[in-house]
Amino acid sequence: MGAAGQLNYSYGVDQCRRVVDTLEANGLILHLNPLQEAVQSRGDRDFSDLLSKIEQVCAALPVPVIAKEVGNGISGAMARGLLKAGVAAIDVAGAGGTSWAQVESARATDPLQRRLGSTFRDWGYPTADCVVSVRDVAPHVPLIASGGLRTGLDVAKVLALGADLAGWQCRFCGRQGSQRRR
Repeated sequence: MGAAGQLNYSYGVDQCRRVVDTLEANGLILHLNPLQEAVQSRGDRDFSDLLSKIEQVCAALPVPVIAKEVGNGISGAMARGLLKAGVAAIDVAGAGGTSWAQVESARATDPLQRRLGSTFRDWGYPTADCVVSVRDVAPHVPLIASGGLRTGLDVAKVLALGADLAGWQCRFCGRQGSQRRR
């Protein structure tokens, strides 16, 4: 898994191909984390023209590319752009799980950065809303729901809403797992 934002910095198609080849990977997950990068003290904040770079990676790799948010969710409009760029599947990873803004707030040494991360700790689209929104624009795309799912009922809800797979973490014991729609 790699940060999609790195496509505007030191990473490109060749590096993505090298990672896939070295690991003999069956796919590549690009994570989208603009809020985390914006809150980081030295975050990579250039997300310009990123969809076209994702499109280049999708076209060049021999394996499917999955787009994954990291806790703030993917809207239907964003999913439409990602699918047009060629991603094969989407993990909406909505709000309610790990708050990377809060993590960056805790790591920050600058009081302003700390306050910024704390301000946005609850920012994002709920996972269930993302599933509905993405399913509306992309009824057949493989869709993973993660982010804030802590019980079997949470998993059942997102699967009923149209997710194909759900990733969860138990709120009681911290155990993680996944469940596929049957």
